Amino acid sequence: MHDLEIALEVTNKYPSVTHLLVGNETLYFDVVSPKYIYLYLQYAHSKTNKPISTGEIISTWNEERKLAELSDFIAVHIFPYWNNIPIEKSILYLEGDYNFIESLFPDKEILVAETGWPSNGVDQGPATANLLSHATYIRTVSKYLEGRKIRYNIIEAFDQPWKIFGTEKHAG
Repeated sequence: MHDLEIALEVTNKYPSVTHLLVGNETLYFDVVSPKYIYLYLQYAHSKTNKPISTGEIISTWNEERKLAELSDFIAVHIFPYWNNIPIEKSILYLEGDYNFIESLFPDKEILVAETGWPSNGVDQGPATANLLSHATYIRTVSKYLEGRKIRYNIIEAFDQPWKIFGTEKHAG
């Protein structure tokens, strides 16, 4: 709760903070139960007027529909690589996931809060973790999402060698 208080303080203090995400894949990784993320979202709404959501993958949004009721927008994570999708089919995969989540929540803005492709590491079936696939994905996904006027975040800007999971260290 202390981290949420700090996030709310920063959110309310700085006009450049326009949105707040409360949790990041906390249900997917079973960090907290749905009951608690619901309470955290309700609490955050009581403390700020800025739009609030939580970051989760497609299946979590599909299974926990109440998240959308408590969120001002949908912050979805879409990673073709982690779903064994080859680079050649990655945009079609992302488009399918995006269209699915949009069909579930047609009255909400959908933000692709996380997407990306590792530049090194272990291949996921036909999804290869190399610099060429990384560069290809970043360029094509940016062009695609900007063309549809969909807000997005690329994960990550730089490699993060301190991360626990091998391939995840090379997301930048």
